[in-house]
Amino acid sequence: MLGQACDYFEDTETFVRTTRSTALTFNSITHSPQNVLGTSSTVVFISNVTETNNKNMGKVNPTQNVLEVTKTPWIPTPTHHFSTTKEQSGLGAPVKCTINQTEWKVSSQSVHLRWDSLGYPCNFSVTCNSRNALYRVCQPIQKVNGSYECDYNGLEAGTWYHIRIVSLSDGETSNITLQTDPLPPARFEIKKEGITTTTLQVWWSPSLGKVDWYELQLLESNTNKAHEVQVPGGLSRNEQTFANLTPGSRYTISISAAAGSKKSPSTNTSGSTAPSPVENIQVLVKAETIHVSWLPGAGHVDQYGLVLLDKDGPVQQTDLEKHYLAYNFSGLTPGRLYNLTVISKAAGLENYNFRLIRTVPAKVLDLVVTNDGSLDTLKVTWKGPPGNLDFYNVTLFHLGSVKERKSLESHVTGTYFNKLVPGRLYQVDVNTVSGELFTEATAYGRTVPQKVSELKADSMGSLRALKVNWLPPTGDWEKYCIVLFDHATVLLNTTVEKDQREYIITGLGLIPGRQYEVEVTVVSGGLKNTARCKGRTAPQPVLQLRVKHANESSLTIMWVTPLAEWDSYVVSLGDRSLTVINKALAKEAKEFTYTDLLPGRKYTATVTSISGDLSNRTSVVGRTVPAQVTSLNVANQGTSNSLFTSWIKAQGDVDSYQVLLIHENVVIKNESVPSDTNKYHFQSLKPGGLYSVVVTTVSGGVSSRQAIAEGRTVPSSVSGVTVNNSGRSDYLSISWLPAVGDVDSYLVTLSHKGQTVHTVTIAKSANECSFNTLTPGRLYDVAITTKSGKYEKQSFSQERTVPSSVQGLTVSNSARSDYLKVSWQHATGDYDNYEVIIKHNNDFIQTKTVPKDKNESVFTNLVPGRLYSVTVSTKSGKYETSERASGRTVPESVKKLTLSGKSTEELYITWSKADGDVDQYEIQLLFNDMKVFPPNHLENTFEAFRFTSLTPGRLYKIVVITISGKAERATFIQGLTVPSAVKNIHISPNGMTDSLKVVWTHAGGDVDSYTVTIFHQNHPLDTQTVSKNVNDHTFNKLEAGELYKVVVQTRSGTLHNNSTAFGRTIPAPVQKLHADNAYSSYSLVVTWQSAAGVAERYDILLLTEQGIPLSNKSEPATAKQHKFEDLTPGKKYKVQILTVSGGLFSRRAETEGRTAPAAATNLKVTNTTTGRLSFSWTTSQGELDKYEIFLYNPDQSLQDRTSGDQNLKQYSFQNLVQGRLYKMVIVTHSGKLTNESSIFGRTVPASVTNLKGFNKNMTESLWFTWDPAAGDVDSYELNLYNPNGTQKEAQYGKDLTEWHFQGLVPGGIYTLVVVTYSGDLTNTADTKGRTVPIPPNTVSFADVTNTSLSIMWLGPPDWTDYDDFELQWTPRETLTVSNPYSSSKSKGRKINGLHPGRLYHFSVRSVSGIIHKTYSKSLSGTVRTRPDKIQSLHCRPQNSTAIACSWIPPDSDFDGYSIECKKMDTAEIEFSRRIERERSVYNIMTLVPHTRYLVSIKVQSADMTSEVVEDNTITMIDRPPPPPAHIRVNKKDAVITKSSIHFAFNCSWFSDTNGAVKYFTVVVREADGSEERKPEQHHPLPSYLEYKHNNSIQIYQTDYFASKCTESPDSVSKSFDIKLGAEMENLGGKCDPNQQKYCDGPLKPRTAYRSDLVR
Repeated sequence: MLGQACDYFEDTETFVRTTRSTALTFNSITHSPQNVLGTSSTVVFISNVTETNNKNMGKVNPTQNVLEVTKTPWIPTPTHHFSTTKEQSGLGAPVKCTINQTEWKVSSQSVHLRWDSLGYPCNFSVTCNSRNALYRVCQPIQKVNGSYECDYNGLEAGTWYHIRIVSLSDGETSNITLQTDPLPPARFEIKKEGITTTTLQVWWSPSLGKVDWYELQLLESNTNKAHEVQVPGGLSRNEQTFANLTPGSRYTISISAAAGSKKSPSTNTSGSTAPSPVENIQVLVKAETIHVSWLPGAGHVDQYGLVLLDKDGPVQQTDLEKHYLAYNFSGLTPGRLYNLTVISKAAGLENYNFRLIRTVPAKVLDLVVTNDGSLDTLKVTWKGPPGNLDFYNVTLFHLGSVKERKSLESHVTGTYFNKLVPGRLYQVDVNTVSGELFTEATAYGRTVPQKVSELKADSMGSLRALKVNWLPPTGDWEKYCIVLFDHATVLLNTTVEKDQREYIITGLGLIPGRQYEVEVTVVSGGLKNTARCKGRTAPQPVLQLRVKHANESSLTIMWVTPLAEWDSYVVSLGDRSLTVINKALAKEAKEFTYTDLLPGRKYTATVTSISGDLSNRTSVVGRTVPAQVTSLNVANQGTSNSLFTSWIKAQGDVDSYQVLLIHENVVIKNESVPSDTNKYHFQSLKPGGLYSVVVTTVSGGVSSRQAIAEGRTVPSSVSGVTVNNSGRSDYLSISWLPAVGDVDSYLVTLSHKGQTVHTVTIAKSANECSFNTLTPGRLYDVAITTKSGKYEKQSFSQERTVPSSVQGLTVSNSARSDYLKVSWQHATGDYDNYEVIIKHNNDFIQTKTVPKDKNESVFTNLVPGRLYSVTVSTKSGKYETSERASGRTVPESVKKLTLSGKSTEELYITWSKADGDVDQYEIQLLFNDMKVFPPNHLENTFEAFRFTSLTPGRLYKIVVITISGKAERATFIQGLTVPSAVKNIHISPNGMTDSLKVVWTHAGGDVDSYTVTIFHQNHPLDTQTVSKNVNDHTFNKLEAGELYKVVVQTRSGTLHNNSTAFGRTIPAPVQKLHADNAYSSYSLVVTWQSAAGVAERYDILLLTEQGIPLSNKSEPATAKQHKFEDLTPGKKYKVQILTVSGGLFSRRAETEGRTAPAAATNLKVTNTTTGRLSFSWTTSQGELDKYEIFLYNPDQSLQDRTSGDQNLKQYSFQNLVQGRLYKMVIVTHSGKLTNESSIFGRTVPASVTNLKGFNKNMTESLWFTWDPAAGDVDSYELNLYNPNGTQKEAQYGKDLTEWHFQGLVPGGIYTLVVVTYSGDLTNTADTKGRTVPIPPNTVSFADVTNTSLSIMWLGPPDWTDYDDFELQWTPRETLTVSNPYSSSKSKGRKINGLHPGRLYHFSVRSVSGIIHKTYSKSLSGTVRTRPDKIQSLHCRPQNSTAIACSWIPPDSDFDGYSIECKKMDTAEIEFSRRIERERSVYNIMTLVPHTRYLVSIKVQSADMTSEVVEDNTITMIDRPPPPPAHIRVNKKDAVITKSSIHFAFNCSWFSDTNGAVKYFTVVVREADGSEERKPEQHHPLPSYLEYKHNNSIQIYQTDYFASKCTESPDSVSKSFDIKLGAEMENLGGKCDPNQQKYCDGPLKPRTAYRSDLVR
């Protein structure tokens, strides 16, 4: 019975529902023993749930129902430690030792009982037993107040005990069943080896006594989020793993043992998950620094630890706050491999991630590339860099292409590259390699260029030029330098482009025949290589070589000797390619005669000047007189318009013959024929004319004596003969054009096949005749003979009469579609054959030639139905006569006549076009051989026809007739129409979910039966055939909500027709509909089981409790739940679901649900200061009783609390610590349920104090110091801002009080903002500091004059900051400094007020700032002003070779003067010298007479010169020296007439020793017999007019003419032709009496003159 009672209470445990509340609950369960057990025994079940360590006491109240549950509020209330059971006795019963007010106190291993009894005295017996314990007896003790007590100790924890109290006096009994409290585990720990980033593993020792299960609760410290797990107590595994935890978070885990309805006090332990390692470690390496950054891992982290190690151990290590995600390591060794470990730290645990990092190796030092004079080798040397390295990669490049690569060990400091290209510039990269990193250093080197090869200098036959040839060197080079030496004198020094292989030296006035030395230097970069050779100019040939005399057997030549050096002459005579005469002559020879030559031959006479091993020649061409032809003959050779002449060739050389044709003393032909011709044909002559022929031999333009002969032409024949038959078959007419020349008469002959038919003589004035009665089609020959004297000539022609035509032409087709036959009667007369042509629309189809004995022709393979035109022509020669007729072939029937379509009332036929020509189609429809419709006529383009309005199901005959002209052909097929389909199919479910009824209207026309088929997804389910009188059918056993297709087929014979309709059954409703809030305040989750059958969707209706619709949603048929959101918290709703399938709806399914109350929302911090936090929130939706607000410190201790009604929306906490993070929790109370929201808020941190900045006279550094901020501080952020406001640098740290910033812009003013961080809140303090500016560099001076200059400097660089420059100078004079630019930062100033020629020392330094200035170091430079120029320069001639100059010295500091004298016309410097400052007069000697000179004088002050002062003057004249005695005008070369003298001279006759010869004049004097007498040396002489009109004057001069002898080096050989007395323009031209000028006029006849050239 006791076991049954225990089982009962265990069953009733399942009906108790707990709430989501943190309140302590005290549950009392009472019952009526009579109703439960049927005896007077009392059974008590106690279910206590608590979260404290207090002992649980139970108390039985007999008046309460056994299933009633009482819940106490969250606020703890005193716990009753004793339970009392009272039992009322019946009225009037005797006093017994009844057991009243039974109370007990239970612990884990003991039970204390107490009870009262009204009877007295009483003696009780108390027994206690359990299933696992022995029977135990307790002796009760009676107390003074009459109560009884009994104690049981040493019991088993968590065990059910059955206690029986029996009165030994009267047998009254009371039974009590109770359970001892379970004990918690003795040990409860976290297993260290079970800690990961997301898991914690706990284990415990088994509790003493009985345990049904263990309750474990995991509570996260940051979020207070709890997670509970129950572990059965009987398992051997006493451990539990919590997974999916937040890395780096601290958790509190509690365990309590539960036995039955009792639970032991909790045992707690705390532990943390390991923090996640950092992710995505990124590095930026340099030679001595590493910048590392990372991304935080999941979860929480307190701080990061950074450890940098190398092979020897730790190098640097530091700890960073959790918000730092980057760090810089500096001062590292280049090229070294480091291990960087980033350690995540949280709650005393660590996790790490590492990365191997290597710093960039340093560059090599002093990298040099040299060639050591080698053409193909480069030497590379360097010094090893600091730090670590593995090896060197040395790469040789040319134009970006790798030529060679070497890997060298780290101790090597040099290498060689061989087999390189000479003269090439190479790039050498030396890569310092350490691991996978390298650093590149680059240098450049060039090999020595190679010399040119095969260098030679050739005159190319030039007198004053040399051609230098060479082969280019191998390798690279940039240019050539060419130097020409005349012994030790450099005549030429020039450069040429590299692509040239030759250079012509000209324009230097080289002397003919002289030997010169040439240097060709190859230049590549700054390197050179030189090759040398020698060359000689060619000697100058003789001048004015010409032929003096020639006859048939001799030639005489003459020349003028050259103005050059030579040893002798060689004269030669060339005959074609042979030299027939070659003779050496003395140097003085000037002419030579060649004899025994051939007539008419062209000879080349050459005079060669010999000078050393070189020679030069001049040639002249001469020709002897040609000989006369012999045996000249003239004949006509029977031609009427030409003559043929022939002769025997002349002796010697002949170029051509000149042939003249003379008629009636008029030359009508003048022809030249080649020398190899001995005959000539004259054409286009007048027939019968008498002609004379003259032949002259011509050789080289020289003509021989003439040869003459006569001849006569033959008369010509007629032309333009025309024979015409005039289209007649018996007639020919003949006409012609008269013959050219003399004609006596014409003879006309008509013949056929050699037989003369007619002959007639016609007078010469007539030109036509005719012949009649000729045979048709016959060919006749016509001959017309022209007669003139004894000569005659014929003209021939042919012509034919027109043939006759055929008769009786007929055409027939013989009833065939591709055949025509043509026949006719023969033509008369002569004819060759017949030609039969068949055409269609003037297009030739076929042509046949039929022999003359045939009279018919057949054409096959014609187009059916086509109309043809046939022509039969009688052919005779080129003439023909035609007859024409027409005929048509029979048409073909259509092809592929097909019934292509049919319907109930239509038939559609198609066909392919009939072959051949078709005019139209005729379509006939027959039924029982009777025409249904009148015939249809279609154009020949149709290939289809549709018959409409037919009877369904009827068989028709269709005939198609092809018509072409009057011919036709037919073909036919049969066609059957389709029966009609039923109409008005109606399908209805009749409200059923499993059946459909089909009804239709009968089909028209003939019908045999109907077949009804139902389909599901195109698969037939059932088929039924009914008679044609039935029009409905019902299908059963279908699926609910499914769509079915029904086909009703009409059958008639072999054809059928279908009608289709669709129907759907009614869908079924859903099952087990339920709505739950799932602990949500704003949503309800509706769940159900799918409806039977098919459903497309579910329509879900949300209604208020009163039935007002709020929402109508749809879900697909696959859904089994729907969530309604945005609902009102705590509100009750109704939910209805309809199953929808194709527009049909099922019956409604309905349920109810209610939402949970809502928590406060929009919780936020509205204001925060250093000591206050203000919060606000939005009132919770739905029903609300009150708010309770808690503020917690970071260590979870309570800082403050308050409460308020439902209208409270904000609250502020005062007197808080700066920078501290607080947690505010607001609990919403609504009835018995609660909900809470929380938020973290932090007070503003304090800022640092006493912030200061210093530059310590550094250009790129600033130092800042400060005092720490008060309160809670996480870290400091140092933000240094550039002068333009952009951020320069940011540093992070926690315990910082100073910082040194480097790498700043010189002269810049920087702002340091120190940000105090506490969480995400900050406070700032700032100050400013300015670096020292960079000094200027590279001071330079420009526009230096005598009193002013511009000073300029470079820098500071543009990226630095500065505002102005300060300028100072020595000697300290009062100067004017101006800034010509608008900006004070301009890098230049204008200085005025300087003393001319003085040396000044200037210094400049940069200034940064306007008020608080910083100054850079000074940069100095020296400059000297230009001295003033001299004054009053005056130069004058002293004599013919000297001039004197004087001047006034300037007021300046100067050292001396620089004097330069040069010719004004050529700018050639004659004198240049520097003289002392004390002199102011100077004489310039050894000048050229009568030459204008320009004198320039500059004042010198150290390296400065003044402006130049110039003056010019001309030296006195000095007469040129006379020509040598042997140079005279040769009388043989002069041409003398009655009034003029023609002679020549050249520039080489006159010397320019005393100055250049600029002008010539001719002085003419009447000779007195003394040729040595020279003209008077005074100027001017009389003019020609004075000489002419004054007989006492016997001398005069012409006008001056320019010499042009100095225009070029070759002008020395320039010749002048003078025609004295011929009014020559160069001599002044014709004299004009009205003008007084020098001129030229005729000389006196038979008067001796002496002409002198004066220059």
